[in-house]
Amino acid sequence: MNNNLEICRTPGNTPGAYVSLRTELRKIMEKRSNIPENIKIKISGDGTKVSRISNYVVISFSLIDQSAKLSSNEQVVLAIVKTSEQYDTLDTCFSPVFREINEITSAGEIEFQDRKIKLEVFFGGDMKFLQICLGLGSSTGEFACPWCKIPKHERCDTTKVWDYYHSEDIKRTIKEITDLSKLSKKQFGVKHKPLIIIEPSHIVPDELHLLLRIFDVLLRNLIDDATDKDVKEQARTRKLAKDNITELVEKIRSCGVTFAIWSSKAGDTDWTSLTGNAVKKVLRNLPDKLFFIIHNDTHEDTVQLWKDFSAIYDFICSDLCETKDAHSIYTQCKQWVDKFLSLGDKRKGYAKKNITPYIHCLLYHVPYFIVNYGSLRKFSGQPTEKVNDDIKAIHHKKTNRYDCAMDALTVRKRIEANHNSGREKRSYNKKKSEYWEDEIRLIRSRRKLTICAAIKDADVIPASKPCLEHEIDVENFTVVEIKQKLKDHGVATKIRKHDKLVQLYKDTVLQNHS
Repeated sequence: MNNNLEICRTPGNTPGAYVSLRTELRKIMEKRSNIPENIKIKISGDGTKVSRISNYVVISFSLIDQSAKLSSNEQVVLAIVKTSEQYDTLDTCFSPVFREINEITSAGEIEFQDRKIKLEVFFGGDMKFLQICLGLGSSTGEFACPWCKIPKHERCDTTKVWDYYHSEDIKRTIKEITDLSKLSKKQFGVKHKPLIIIEPSHIVPDELHLLLRIFDVLLRNLIDDATDKDVKEQARTRKLAKDNITELVEKIRSCGVTFAIWSSKAGDTDWTSLTGNAVKKVLRNLPDKLFFIIHNDTHEDTVQLWKDFSAIYDFICSDLCETKDAHSIYTQCKQWVDKFLSLGDKRKGYAKKNITPYIHCLLYHVPYFIVNYGSLRKFSGQPTEKVNDDIKAIHHKKTNRYDCAMDALTVRKRIEANHNSGREKRSYNKKKSEYWEDEIRLIRSRRKLTICAAIKDADVIPASKPCLEHEIDVENFTVVEIKQKLKDHGVATKIRKHDKLVQLYKDTVLQNHS
């Protein structure tokens, strides 16, 4: 099975492996009896921590249709790289993967058995991964939204119409992000050129991370509310009659989840991170158990806020949302955000500055995507998270650590090939004692040297084949990249305009090489 896999090493001096998107798509179509004229696929990406010192970034894809299930078996892994989620590392290591994705997206079709099948490509992931792939800053930046150019201080404004942030002047486009990345003075949160050319209108919000991140805000406010009540009671009576935080922990545990609250070394309050299923249990069961744990004057509004959010989440993930128009969906979300802000004068954590990019996305972008593509359930990131869990298990059980990414992708591909059918148990041939004493050490040392050499040879631009200066397309370089090129050739300049730097590069570097 391993010999039949077409796995290549990723560029960059780090363990990584990838397979061709075209090849994987054709394999899927070969297994199907009826191949539709139009196929929709969703590319997903995410980083995962597999050990104390190791991180993987995994890119996968799945078909979007009515028969698809939210199972990791439906996900096809394209690439695994042992690295962290940073722009430079993704740009280097995933360059062949992104290049093929961009080519297929631009073509809008794929050839299969003398047929041209139309292909619509979507993209998804958590907010951090989307921002990196679009070349944007982080969620704490002034312009954090991947879909529009709203500044941070305007995210609390709920007076706009539902499609205001999808108008031509406000929405983001790949062309605009690319043009802004070439300027010396960055605008609207653009830091780099985008790694993908999939339009933001085809980057659908992930309902799982939408749930988790907004739930984090509500839970943090609930903990602050109970803590503040404890402090006030202790200041008034000089003794703590009832520990509301302890009781809150017990009530959350009674929902059927494992939960704890503790103080970190820095003195900050921290708590157990809950999974998607655990969050849903708490969201549905906890509101009715909050009597006498939080402040009485805001108890009803807080409980209603939790119940309304649970109803909104169930609604946007159901088929019922497809029967509603965008304005009614927006109105339901707007009422929830207004209720959230109404608590800002009384309780901590409900101020205008606490409207996160995810809450803004729920209000102004979720209605747009529901109207255009239907329920967000079929774009869920749950299968991607499950794939991360599977790959973490593979890393600890079936990799040799020297070439962990290649081993993990190889094992994953075997699992994908056999998920519908089992395999026969292999026979065990007992080795002689000499093998365990001497031969195995020699084999492992040789394997390690071979793997390290292969990773080094897979770098982006090998030393034996330098890139010629006249072959470089300097027009697509950013201001920083052009100035670095000039500096490498001994040319120092204070010019900051892109056009003038391009002309200077042509007049100095290219003329000297010609």
